Amino acid sequence: MINLRCRKCLITASDSSRLFILEYLKKIDREATVNEVVKKLTLRQPTVTFHINKLASVGLIKKRKTGRQVFLKAHLRSSGCSQCILHN
Repeated sequence: MINLRCRKCLITASDSSRLFILEYLKKIDREATVNEVVKKLTLRQPTVTFHINKLASVGLIKKRKTGRQVFLKAHLRSSGCSQCILHN
């Protein structure tokens, strides 16, 4: 049975834009700026920020702010959910 934390991760990542962000951050395996992610998507910056905040709220990505820049990194193994396919 999937626990509640797994369910939240899966529901959050099920959006195609969020899944793209996760896949992109995992593929590049380094920090990326929000602007870099915005350039890869066909969405406006406020929409991308909304999706980033959703992913960060369940622990799938980490955000680090330096001045006005926000840096992102995939953080898939940190949420403590060993059953979820996103964390293995």
